[in-house]
Amino acid sequence: MRKIMISAAAAFLFMSATPVLAENNPQPETKDVQLTSQQKQELSVLYKEMLAKKKEILSKYV
Repeated sequence: MRKIMISAAAAFLFMSATPVLAENNPQPETKDVQLTSQQKQELSVLYKEMLAKKKEILSKYV
C-alpha cells in the first residue's frame, strides 16, 4: 500500500511540474536572412531532394 501511495505522489509531482517547465521555455528568435541567388539555388535542390525522400518514406508506409 505504501508503494502505491509513493508512486501516486511521485506521479502527481511530475504531472504538476510539466506546465511550469513549459512556461519557462522562451520562443526561439527568428532573424531575417539575406541569401544570395547561389544559396537559394542550392537550397532549392536540397528541398527537392528532401521532398523526394519524404514521398519515398510515405510510399513505404502505404
